[in-house]
Amino acid sequence: MADIIIIGAGHNGLTAATYLAKRGHKILVLEAADAIGGLARSHKFHGEFRSAGLHHDTTAFRPWVAGDLSLEKYGLRRAESPPAYFLPQKDGRGVVLHHGPDLAAKEIDPLSEHDALRYSGYRAWISNVQDAVRSITEEVAPDIIAAHGGQVFPLIPKMLGLRRLGASTMMGLLRVMPMAVADVVSEWFEHELIRSALAAPATYHQFVGPWSPGTGANWLFHESVAETPVVGGASAVTDALEKAARAAGVEIRTGSPVAEILISDSMVQGVSLENGETISAPRVGASCDPKQVFLKLLPSTAVTFKLKNRIQNFRTVGTAAKIHLALNSPLTFDGRPDHEPSYVRITDTLDTMERAFDGVKYGELPVEPVLDIHVPSQEDPSLCPSGSAVASVLVHHVPYAPIEGWENGNREKLLDTVVNRLEHFSSGVRANIVGSEVLTPLDLETSYRLPQGHMHHGDHAIDQLLFRPSPECVQYATPIEGLYLCGSGSHPGGGITGAPGALAAKTMGK
Repeated sequence: MADIIIIGAGHNGLTAATYLAKRGHKILVLEAADAIGGLARSHKFHGEFRSAGLHHDTTAFRPWVAGDLSLEKYGLRRAESPPAYFLPQKDGRGVVLHHGPDLAAKEIDPLSEHDALRYSGYRAWISNVQDAVRSITEEVAPDIIAAHGGQVFPLIPKMLGLRRLGASTMMGLLRVMPMAVADVVSEWFEHELIRSALAAPATYHQFVGPWSPGTGANWLFHESVAETPVVGGASAVTDALEKAARAAGVEIRTGSPVAEILISDSMVQGVSLENGETISAPRVGASCDPKQVFLKLLPSTAVTFKLKNRIQNFRTVGTAAKIHLALNSPLTFDGRPDHEPSYVRITDTLDTMERAFDGVKYGELPVEPVLDIHVPSQEDPSLCPSGSAVASVLVHHVPYAPIEGWENGNREKLLDTVVNRLEHFSSGVRANIVGSEVLTPLDLETSYRLPQGHMHHGDHAIDQLLFRPSPECVQYATPIEGLYLCGSGSHPGGGITGAPGALAAKTMGK
């Protein structure tokens, strides 16, 4: 019998399993799909063209997780520098937005001397606060509701850390969190291309636009936790995690969807699979989303009305689609035909982004969607035939449920809109496309068991970060003895980070 069953072999499930196995626990991981990886799973989408996973931003994968699990030993490598995003323009060369201020200033200066001068200050301010912000995401969340006795002590160093920033910086940090990200970036920069490009990640996967209050917090966390990307993308993360897990003695079973978490006398007894098999274990860690855990896998009598109500109201409406493009030649742009970017961000202006969000509210497809593009074949040529390329496109501000549904040609319409948007900056790209895959938010829900297609298992709004997913479960343990959460729906949230799995393992292993 396993000591602990982990539901889901995505990167968080594998992370939790490996930590626990290294501490001497017997771990069984059950994965519903026929392959491990979850949202980081590579798959063929056209002939010999492969994706590198649905998530293509690996800059937030925690270095301390990689170090604790010795992932370099299993092939994990990080790039030497943060990604430089190409921001194309229709009538201009565009900007290669480097992380480093010197290179970035040279690129920005032709657009705005003011912004070129301000960029170094922008990076310096973030560098000054990022350790304090990171500390919030790298420890088990304090139980603020029960903040008495020992629960108070974890809050003290965080408060002291903020005080050490100095009064001005501390007040600036606290000020930006409830702000709209559009206002935050507008205080730093004047050119719309720079403003919108830096604001965009604060709206990704969220039911918000750039003028939504609280997106300043999303911007702050995104900028503060970003490191260098993992070479090979998200699938390289899970490849290394799988090797580390198996080396630690973890048993992984694919094609084993869990039908029910078994409960007796308010305590976990194990799980039953959809094929009828029953597996006993005194503890279960669920890396799937909280709604699936509490509303589908548990008997209704095991969940209190209050907890059920809170989970039902946990906001999980997905607002991103994923499109994979198989190209017969490298992706280039008119402004710089000799430049083959690995990362591209198409935003135009803050108004363009806000109008795209309007469509989400009213069930309409975006006319000018925000595109976050990664070309993983540049660093991993094995993803496609020689001379070809794979473009991984996250299309933001796409409604989960369009008014006309997804079966009336809207998938094709979305693809056409995205290709037209690309063609605006990259003439001839349509002719270079030899195959494609469109995954709407509804497809993500169906194929990846994501709640309403939300790739983070729930919005990163301030209230849903403080109590993720609910006050009863803020420290991974649930009110049901032996049941824990260890996925993106728990602290500190979604993305390819490894943090929820690593931090949950601390609680599960006690």
